[in-house]
Amino acid sequence: MLEAKPDDTQEAVAVSQLPSSDYTQDQVTEAWQKFAQQKSAGKISDSLKMIFKKPLLKREESVVEIELSTDIERKFLKVEETELVQFLRKELSNPTVTLRITIKEAELKQRLYTDKEKFNYLAEKQPLLLKLKEKLYLDTDF
Repeated sequence: MLEAKPDDTQEAVAVSQLPSSDYTQDQVTEAWQKFAQQKSAGKISDSLKMIFKKPLLKREESVVEIELSTDIERKFLKVEETELVQFLRKELSNPTVTLRITIKEAELKQRLYTDKEKFNYLAEKQPLLLKLKEKLYLDTDF
């Protein structure tokens, strides 16, 4: 005999009928790891594997957030977003859970090319270098 599998709409309705309960950061982390293991059992891309290593954080009452590095990672996660949110709602017993995806801006370090730029950078760190330069009558402008 074949057993009927509940389709996604029935499962979504069942989850939405759950009473809303509070959850902790530990529960969010555990659910995130469970979802990652479940997905990793199948064939997934390396990008998703990297995303699953990032922490999922509880922010507000019903908001969990993940901070990604690039827009490409966001696109990979968007494909899994509905399934992830449904999974989190079921695991955390809270039908109001939502996912917020943020992109972390990478800090651009200024490269030091000229001798003057290098000296000014070091002088900011060690102000005594300016006094030494004046005392020895050094010139950093070549």
